Amino acid sequence: MEIFGVYLVNQSSGSTVPLHQDQENIIGRGIPSPQGEKGRVLLPHPSISKIHAQIVLRPETHEWMILDKSRHGIYINSKKITKEARLFHGDKIKVGPFELMFYEKFKADDETSEQPLPVYYERKQDSPVFLYMISALLLELVLALVIPNLLLVGMLSLFIFTLLLLIKSPWREKTRISYRTLFLLFFLSITGMTMSLYFLLWK
Repeated sequence: MEIFGVYLVNQSSGSTVPLHQDQENIIGRGIPSPQGEKGRVLLPHPSISKIHAQIVLRPETHEWMILDKSRHGIYINSKKITKEARLFHGDKIKVGPFELMFYEKFKADDETSEQPLPVYYERKQDSPVFLYMISALLLELVLALVIPNLLLVGMLSLFIFTLLLLIKSPWREKTRISYRTLFLLFFLSITGMTMSLYFLLWK
């Protein structure tokens, strides 16, 4: 990790994304990569716009600015901004149900801040999540061949469960299941239902 730098820290997941100083940084809707991607903060929620906000460094003033590009608005330290606002170290950015912290490493050191140090995900060749996904898909395929009726009922229940948690933030917070896990389960439920329906019709 860089000694000096500027980051956005996802307060709920603990993930950290370093920001570009010479180009636009994006906050938008999407599924974040396990390895992280510099300058792109992707948040999986329907209330978030595809490009929800842009964060840029103004070279003439050396000020970090956030530009609102969304339909539902952005809040900085619980105050809704109009079009743009200046960012300071420690600012809390509310985007949909997510809260991001604007973190300037050198200022945190100068102020002896007690804020947690950001952690940037390093790229790995093998991802355990990918292996789990392959294993789950193979298991679904076997079940679809043997007992497609039971698989269809189970996957339909999983589909409804994950869909409700993705829509209802209070329920999701009580279960403490991450967005990433929910989206993986959502994908597996759709795949399982598709497989079971295929083999039921095929038979």
